[in-house]
Order: sequence, then structure tokens, then C-alpha cells
Amino acid sequence: MKKAKNARTAVVAFILGAALATATGALADGVSLIGKSFDGQFSVTINGKKIDAAAGVSEGTSYLPVRAVGEALGLAVDFDSKEGIFLTESTTEPVSTPQPSVSLATPTPSSSTKTPNYTPAMLKQREIVDVKADIRDVSGVISGYESFLSRVKESANPDPFTISNMESAIATHKTKLAELERQLSELEAEYQALISGK
Repeated sequence: MKKAKNARTAVVAFILGAALATATGALADGVSLIGKSFDGQFSVTINGKKIDAAAGVSEGTSYLPVRAVGEALGLAVDFDSKEGIFLTESTTEPVSTPQPSVSLATPTPSSSTKTPNYTPAMLKQREIVDVKADIRDVSGVISGYESFLSRVKESANPDPFTISNMESAIATHKTKLAELERQLSELEAEYQALISGK
């Protein structure tokens, strides 16, 4: 009787131990990088700009430096020990239309400095150049977000939270892009009116 009870206890303990070891091993294979070594490192370039941190490669999978990539994409990166890493649209770097900064020198009798002679058309043209630069920047950010989003969606375990954040960031930037394109149309019309004398 005692032998049967000991045997039953041993079998139950063995089965529980095997189940726990298998479950823990399976979980660790899919999630943990602790104890693994990287097979190599590669530089990361985002929208033509090389970031300082390198990506690591282990067993055929690339691991990006989240903070460096997030900041390069204009995202705020936060960490919570319970929830993990959060990439959100940064509120510290809004895309705005820069106004041209023109400093007119005031000549003095002893100064040989000439006062720049900027016409209203020249100033308007400068505004157009600035808005076009902003459009290129915002378009590049959208392209980066869309590329990152497609990679997340194609991954083995796409994270719905990340997908939602990226879709929201893309929508926000598309709204900014539409506003910049509207401003560009207005500026170009004003410029045409200035050069035609109307």
C-alpha cells in the first residue's frame, strides 16, 4: 500500500515536472533572449539616416534597438515593467510650418553693410520652399511608419496595440500632410498673384 502510494506520487510528480519543464521551455523559446548570444550586428538606416545603435541578429531574427528606432521615427519611447515598451507619437516635436526669418540690417553712416532687398515675391517663394521641405519630411515619416506597420503585421505574432498606435500615427501625419499641401496651394496662388502684379 505504501509502495503504491509512493509510486503514484512519483508518477504525478514526474508528469507535473515534465509538463512544467516543457511549458517553460516552449515559452522561453518564443519570448526570452536572456542567455542567447547574437550572431552578428548590422547598422540600421531609417529614411536615409543611419542611427547610432546597431541591430542584433540571433538565429536568423533581427532585433532592433527600440529606443533608437522609435526616436528616429519621431516616436516617444516609454517603458513600464508590467506592460512593456510603448511607442507613441511624440508631442515634443510637432510638425509646423516655419516662418522665414529675415533680419534686415540697418545701415549706419560708418557701416558698409548693405540692406538686403527682399521683395514680397521672394519672401513668398521662401515660404513655399519651407512648406515643400515640411511636406517631404512628413511624407518620409509616413513612409517609415507604413513600412514598420507592414513588418509588424507580417510578423509571427503581430501586436494589436502596436498596430493600433502605428495606424493612429499614420492617420495623424496624413492629416498634417493634407494641411501642408493646402498651405502650399495657397502660397503658390499668392506667389503667382505677386509675380503677375494682381
